Amino acid sequence: MRRSQSPNEKERLEESRNASYSGYWEEAPYSAAWWSGGHARRTAPSSPGDVRKVTVTYQKNATHDLYVGTWLGRSAGKIQVVIDGGAPQVFDLYLNDYNGLAALRKIESGISAGHRTVEIQALFDKHSSSTGYYFHYDYLWPLVPGDVPDAPQVYSDVSLAIDFDTDHGYKKPPAWHIWQLQKLGFQGHADVYMGVFWNNKRRRIGATYPNCTVQLGSWAPDDPLWINVSGTTLYFSPGPGMSGSDVAAHLRAMLNVTFPGVWSTSAGGTISIRSRAPGYVFTISTSDNLAVTQGSPSLSTPGLEGDWEMIDTISPVMTQGVRNWIRDLATQFNLAGIQASFAFSMECYLPPTAMAARYWDGAPVELSIPSTQMHFGTRVRAYLKQMYKECADELAAAGLPIVLQFGETQWWYFPNASGMPFYDDETKADFLARFGRAIHRFLENTDDPADDPQTADFLRDRLWEYCAEVIAHVRRYHPTAVFECLWPLDANQGKPAPDAGFRRLNMHVNLPEQWKNSSHGVKYFRAEGFDYDVWQKNTPLMKQTMRFPRELGRPASECMYLTGVFGTPDPPLQQSYAMWKQSGTGSLCLWALDQFCLNSRPVPFEAVSTMRAVSATYYHPRAARAMPTQRAEPVVVTASGALNRFAANERNLND
Repeated sequence: MRRSQSPNEKERLEESRNASYSGYWEEAPYSAAWWSGGHARRTAPSSPGDVRKVTVTYQKNATHDLYVGTWLGRSAGKIQVVIDGGAPQVFDLYLNDYNGLAALRKIESGISAGHRTVEIQALFDKHSSSTGYYFHYDYLWPLVPGDVPDAPQVYSDVSLAIDFDTDHGYKKPPAWHIWQLQKLGFQGHADVYMGVFWNNKRRRIGATYPNCTVQLGSWAPDDPLWINVSGTTLYFSPGPGMSGSDVAAHLRAMLNVTFPGVWSTSAGGTISIRSRAPGYVFTISTSDNLAVTQGSPSLSTPGLEGDWEMIDTISPVMTQGVRNWIRDLATQFNLAGIQASFAFSMECYLPPTAMAARYWDGAPVELSIPSTQMHFGTRVRAYLKQMYKECADELAAAGLPIVLQFGETQWWYFPNASGMPFYDDETKADFLARFGRAIHRFLENTDDPADDPQTADFLRDRLWEYCAEVIAHVRRYHPTAVFECLWPLDANQGKPAPDAGFRRLNMHVNLPEQWKNSSHGVKYFRAEGFDYDVWQKNTPLMKQTMRFPRELGRPASECMYLTGVFGTPDPPLQQSYAMWKQSGTGSLCLWALDQFCLNSRPVPFEAVSTMRAVSATYYHPRAARAMPTQRAEPVVVTASGALNRFAANERNLND
């Protein structure tokens, strides 16, 4: 296998490096994509004479291919590329994708070594389906084709997380995942999250299907009957002695054999025809001795797609394809000598309504994923015990040591207008039965658990009771199975005490005493804090998150840290790595493989001694540039100006 590669990510010509701009450009919005250096610029001409272009110069001492980092989407236009004054080339950046995506777009192959000047102009031209003329400029990247290199450094204690639900998850063969880890040098304890969408069996609900009935009228032997469905006619001439139900049954069989898009049944002289999918539509006409009655919706009108509800009552609860994928991935991990944890959480896309966690007013806890947060009652426990056991079966069959993770297995962190989300019917009934009174109503995650210690302790212990049941159930079949918990300090803490924003209720109900050491069955404690590292980029809080498992009294060998490499812009990865090396935490995992690959994060990581220099030149968030509507001269961002911004943001980061 061969690909284009660069020995150093710094060969990317980011949007402020060696570039000059003509016309109006603006800071690209964070929501559009994950930009390489944390930022990109975008433009969209308003008329054919509105010239907006970027000119980039660079030096490359080898024959190379040239790529532009840009954004493809439904509002993207066309660009014109001219290299060293040569013939213009036009590229269409339109992509029919609901969210669009950041992408590498090859603009030339086999460019000879030397000094090059590239002009990229946004055209007042677009795909017929595009809603705009946008061109996003992230970077230019000259790449030399070559064999995929071996890992520049092997990290025995660093790995990448794999999210099953992503395109880099279930759509990739497991051998590809392990190959990526090996080529990057990541041999540490991996983290595989089995997601909220595709790991379970489902049934369609709320759908309607186009349909009609065909009624047999008066007929005589040997008189032909016919049915035309979307232009194809079926003929049948009934013989003497046939009954009306026999004739209808013959027509039904002919329909089912001929048209895979419909399913027909018959009873007496009536044939019922239903589309096999809500979106499949058909026209229908018949001979005079047959009568058509359209259903609701009619056979020619699309129905409602409905949705797919999780099924928890059929064993096994995981689909065969997912179980095969887990076994295959575990086999590859085992052959590579890499340990891995396999995780499930309390989130699920469209579980049965009885399994949803509830706020005080009875509203289900619906998340934006989209998914639903489940409670810790009997039905949910039965479902997830089976899920964990089935996963353990596959790991054991693959020969991989069984490590199963309680992935953010906690009460949901935030209230709605009525209060916190602890109040499903079963939880309320169990509290009433145990204590003879109604459960206390907590309003905010900052409430004091001491307002009702009995309720607060009940909620905390209910969480642990669920975990204990899962552990006991799995160990009935796999006595050596090991468990870990994933614990988000940011969601539970909010702001550190004594700040008024400290979420002391979350810290109490979501941290069972049995998680604080490994004697109760949870061997590993994996801390995370995506709000702290991805969004706030707050190094003191990142350090606190890394140290948190150690401060519980756990040894380093039981402690892990999960840091994010997603969002716009991504976190200071080099800082995360350096601080983790100094924290004494036993293992580092980067969330996640897909973002690491899509954004071409570099390895090896910088040495700890160079962290200050690296962080000083990291492209941190900044306010959007103020740019006039039109400029007669090119806009140039100087290196000194950029470094001043870097330094200022570095000071802000460490305040």
